[in-house]
Amino acid sequence: EPSLYCCKPQLVDENLNHIQTNWINLNCTFGESMIINASVGCTQVFNKKLVGLINEFDPPFLMMHDGWIYRLCLAIGGNVYYDHSSYILYRQHGGNVVGGKSNFYLKWKRRFKSYVKKDKNTRLNTAKNLLNGYSDYLTEENKQILSRITDYKNSLGDKLSLLKDPNMNSASKEHNRMFKMAVILGYY
Repeated sequence: EPSLYCCKPQLVDENLNHIQTNWINLNCTFGESMIINASVGCTQVFNKKLVGLINEFDPPFLMMHDGWIYRLCLAIGGNVYYDHSSYILYRQHGGNVVGGKSNFYLKWKRRFKSYVKKDKNTRLNTAKNLLNGYSDYLTEENKQILSRITDYKNSLGDKLSLLKDPNMNSASKEHNRMFKMAVILGYY
């Protein structure tokens, strides 16, 4: 069975001083993965079965490689082992593309920008890629989630269907709010 291991990194500054971080104990479900990526690429280890599936399809759109692999494993019903312990130092500096060192305003701005990018509808495009590349491997439940995502712009009813889907829920209240705002504004 396709399997992925990942762990929580310990954030440090450029001098390797620990950065206090409030980690969320995520559920690591597929619906949640379409809201927030819990898997940092530098901690990922996956088996040959998952590697084979990764290599079967070259997505025309890829937001982040680590998020893609994490979402793919969950979408096809694979095993994700999320270790809440830290075994790696993840250095943050002023030029990080993604990171945890910021104040409240910068954190919210970065999270909102992750939904409202020049590559508008990044999660919608990710859902389309998963359906197009892996429809034969997806679990039935995850196909339905992906269909709700790909159809959400068709009508107000479809938008409400996605917003009310109990699978589209994260352990992070902040990310849940960002998800809902992005769907309402049509940026999801």
